[in-house]
Amino acid sequence: MKLQAVIFDLFHTLTGPEAEWSDLPWTSDVLGIDRGVWNELLVTRSRWRLAGQETDPYAIVRTLAHEVDSTIPRNTFSGSRIR
Repeated sequence: MKLQAVIFDLFHTLTGPEAEWSDLPWTSDVLGIDRGVWNELLVTRSRWRLAGQETDPYAIVRTLAHEVDSTIPRNTFSGSRIR
């Protein structure tokens, strides 16, 4: 079967952001950041990310996390430990 469409649920209109679909821990939990604070960073304080000024996912997470806690070690932002 040929792929005819791709659906993105960018603003969680089809599923809740808290939907559990993975065994991986939440990004905010790995970083030690409150989920509400993390979601606030993603939704209202990262226009630069949404505008494509930064596209590297690890750099995005690192930049946002360091807005809250600049002492989070850099090696936290690599690998598949976060979602």
